[in-house]
Amino acid sequence: MRDHGENAERIRALNGQVTTAIIYAEHLTPESPEAIRAFADVSRIEEALASLLPYDCAEGIAARTGAITAAIDAQDFTRAKLLIERYRSGAPEDVMAALDSLDEENRSRFG
Repeated sequence: MRDHGENAERIRALNGQVTTAIIYAEHLTPESPEAIRAFADVSRIEEALASLLPYDCAEGIAARTGAITAAIDAQDFTRAKLLIERYRSGAPEDVMAALDSLDEENRSRFG
């Protein structure tokens, strides 16, 4: 992990929280009410990480795609769409393809 200056402590804490949240969510019955709530938590933590990390590091990209994927897994398709639109702003071209793919997945599961 690269040095993130004054945000380093917060990033470390959020990384620990999201790891625990993902492990918990993935051990639940898929699409159960508990799993939906757990993936909603993962999405919120990933979003917090994304707010602290730039696009020019792998962690920043992973946090953004993780927030979207977890929102889809939480069946919160409106949130997923809002995150996709937010993260398109300022996204480098190589990230746009990943966002487009997540948008397609979101639309196929929503509709």
